[in-house]
Amino acid sequence: MLNLIINADDFGFSKSVNEGIIHAYRQGLISTTTLMANMPNALEAIDLAKKNPGLGVGLHIVLTVGKPLSKNCPSLIDENGDFYNHKLLEKGSVNLNEAEVYEEILMQLKFLTDNGIRPDNIDAHHFLNWDGVIKKVIMQVAKELDLPVRKHFACDGIVSTDELFLGFYAENAKAETILDFIQEHPDMKSLEIMTHSGFIDEDTGARTSYLNRANEIKELEKLKEMGFYDSINLKTFQQL
Repeated sequence: MLNLIINADDFGFSKSVNEGIIHAYRQGLISTTTLMANMPNALEAIDLAKKNPGLGVGLHIVLTVGKPLSKNCPSLIDENGDFYNHKLLEKGSVNLNEAEVYEEILMQLKFLTDNGIRPDNIDAHHFLNWDGVIKKVIMQVAKELDLPVRKHFACDGIVSTDELFLGFYAENAKAETILDFIQEHPDMKSLEIMTHSGFIDEDTGARTSYLNRANEIKELEKLKEMGFYDSINLKTFQQL
């Protein structure tokens, strides 16, 4: 049987996203979530995680939205004290200081551990794997703390899945896209599927452009109705 991790990104982003993620977990649709430590509803997410101890909770590293948790990181922030927009990082317009990236990631991990959460894994908001400095630091932290990572950060000595499926998103967030991917990769033993499961309320709708979260839950429910979950082993990263 395939060992499958279905992760919901953006835990802590908002009240409705938190509610949707917990709903998905309680319905048996996801196995892990990754938490944004600097977001308004992060502490609420921590409380919900403690009430649902089987849910794997990792760190969704944030370096592109909101404010940092570390005190001295001038290379990471703009004149308002906010992280630079991800589009600037994508263009290579920001010269990030490696030590400051390292300190901020450690502070975000510390937020989890100080609040009683043992991180299940590490991934990153806005696909930060394309940035050389960030990817280097994430791999360093993962090795130092013995933490699993999302596949595109993996290297020797770091636990991850055999494959990562990022295609369950926007108009492609359909049950069939997951089934097709698995059929096309019959030899893999473990897989992570990235989702953005959640509900949308007025606050969430005003703060994110991605409004397809609740539909993702419906498509996962469709998979369950089809008997898909009976054919896989739903895992957390710590169980790989």
